[in-house]
Amino acid sequence: MRESAAHQLEKADGTLSNQGQDRPAQWQNVFAAGAGLWLAVALIKFGNPVILDHQVTAPTSFSEALMVSWPALWAYCLSITVLIIGWDCGRRPAWWLAGLVVAFHWLVLPAQVVFWDAAVAVLALIVLYAWRRPAGLPRWQWIVPLVWLGWQCIAALRSLSSGDSGQSRLILMTLQHFAICVLSFYLGARIASPDRAGPATAARPGPEPQRLFWLSLGGGFLIVLAVAWRQRFGGLEETRQFFFTLPNWRSYPPEFIQKLSSDRIYGTLFYPNALAGVILLLLPIVAVRWWLSSMGLRLRIGGLAAIVTLGLGALYWSGSKAGWLICLTQALVGGLWLGPGGRKRWFLAAIVLAVGLAGFGLRYRAYLARGATSVTARFDYWDAAWQGLLNKPAFGSGPGTFAKTYRELKRPEAEMTRLTHNDFLQQGSDSGVVGLLAYAVWLLGGVGALSARLRPRQDLNQFALWLGLAGIILQGFLEFWLYIPAIAWPTLFLFGMALTTRPPLACATTGNPIDKGWTRH
Repeated sequence: MRESAAHQLEKADGTLSNQGQDRPAQWQNVFAAGAGLWLAVALIKFGNPVILDHQVTAPTSFSEALMVSWPALWAYCLSITVLIIGWDCGRRPAWWLAGLVVAFHWLVLPAQVVFWDAAVAVLALIVLYAWRRPAGLPRWQWIVPLVWLGWQCIAALRSLSSGDSGQSRLILMTLQHFAICVLSFYLGARIASPDRAGPATAARPGPEPQRLFWLSLGGGFLIVLAVAWRQRFGGLEETRQFFFTLPNWRSYPPEFIQKLSSDRIYGTLFYPNALAGVILLLLPIVAVRWWLSSMGLRLRIGGLAAIVTLGLGALYWSGSKAGWLICLTQALVGGLWLGPGGRKRWFLAAIVLAVGLAGFGLRYRAYLARGATSVTARFDYWDAAWQGLLNKPAFGSGPGTFAKTYRELKRPEAEMTRLTHNDFLQQGSDSGVVGLLAYAVWLLGGVGALSARLRPRQDLNQFALWLGLAGIILQGFLEFWLYIPAIAWPTLFLFGMALTTRPPLACATTGNPIDKGWTRH
C-alpha cells in the first residue's frame, strides 16, 4: 500500500511538473497564432509604400474599413502592440495587460502624439529584443540589423536639419517603418528559438508554434490571391467604372489612376509587381506546409493543386516580367535539388527552362517589341541613385528621400518616381555606403548562410522557406518591397525564423525522410 501511495504521489508530482513546463509552450502557441494574424492583416491592409502614406485616408465606417487600405499609423500601433505582448510571452503574462493598456492609450490620443509615442515604444522594444540574442541566431546576424538601423537613424538626424516639414515627416515615417522591420526580424527569431520551443525528446516532441502561425499567415495569403482572382474576373472593371464616375477622380494620385486604367491585377497590394513579390515569398512555403500536413492524400493533392493554381494564375495576370523569371528560377532550383538524380534531373530542368522562356516570350512579345520601356526607366532610376550615393557617400539624403535626389538628377524627359526600384541602391542613395553595406550583408549574407546548411531532402519546410526568401531578395534588385509593410514585415519575420530554426529531430535519426514520403513537422 505504501509503495502504491508513493508511486501515485510521484506520478502526480511529475504531472504537475509537466503541466508547469507546458504552460509557456501554450502561451507561445497562442502568440504564434497572433503573430501570424498580424502579418496576415499587414498583407491585406498595409500594401501601400510608407512614403505614400500621406495619400491614404483613414476609413470612417466599418464597411469602408473592410474595403480600403489603412494608414501606416494604424500599422505601427498594431505592430507595437503585438510585439509588446510577444516579449517573453508565457513567462511574463503581465505583458498582455501592458499591450492592452498601450492599445487603449493610442486610441484616445491625437495622431501627432501617437506618432512620437509609438517612436518611444519602438526604441524601448529594440532594447528589449536585442538585449539577449535568441538561441540559434548567428551573432553577426544579431548585430548587423542594429548597425543598419542605427545608421539609418544617424542619416535621418542629419537630414532633419533641413527645415522642410514635409520631408521631415517622410523621413520619420520611413524610419519608424524600418524599426518595425528590425523588430519583425528579431520576433521571428525568437518564435523559432530553441530556448522558447520547449524541451524535445523522443518520448515527447517539443511543441511547434509555427503550425498556428502558418495557419494564420497562410489564410491571409489565400485572401490576397482570392482578391486578385476577383479583380481578374470582373472586380477590376467594376472598380474602374465606379471610380471614373466620381466627380473628383482627377484629384487622385497619377499612380492610382494608372493602376486602375490597366488590366494588370494587384490584389490588396500597391501595384502588380508587389503582388508578384508576395507570391514569390509565400507560395513555396504555403504549398509545402499544406503538402506536409496530416490530412489525407487526396485532400493534400487537391489543396496543393488549388494553391499552386491560385498563385501562378495571379502571378501570370499581374503582368510582372521579373516575377515570372524569378518564379522560373525558383522552379529550376527546386527541381535540381529535389528531382531525380543523374541525367533525368538536367533533362527536366531543360524542359522547365524552355517552357518558361517560351511562355515569357509569348506573354510579353508586344512589350519586348516596344523596347522594354520599364527596363529603360529603371536604368534611369539606378543611375540617379548611384550618382546620389557618389554625391553623398557618408550619410546619403535621408531615409525615403530618393524622390528629391531623382528630381535634381533626372533627365528632363524622364518620368518622375519616388522610389529607386532597387532596394540596395536606394539604401546607398538614402543612407550612404554604410547603410548599403549593412543592408547587403544582412540579407545577402543571411541567404548565403542559409543555403550553406540546407538539407532539402531532409527538411522540405526549411528549403521552401529559403526558396521564397531568396526569390523576394532577388526581386529587391528590381523593385522596392522594403518600403511596403505588407511585404517587408513578413519577409524579415520569416528571415529571422529561418536563420534560427533548428533541424528537425527526425532528420538526425531517420536518415532520408524524403524517400519515405517526407517527414511532416
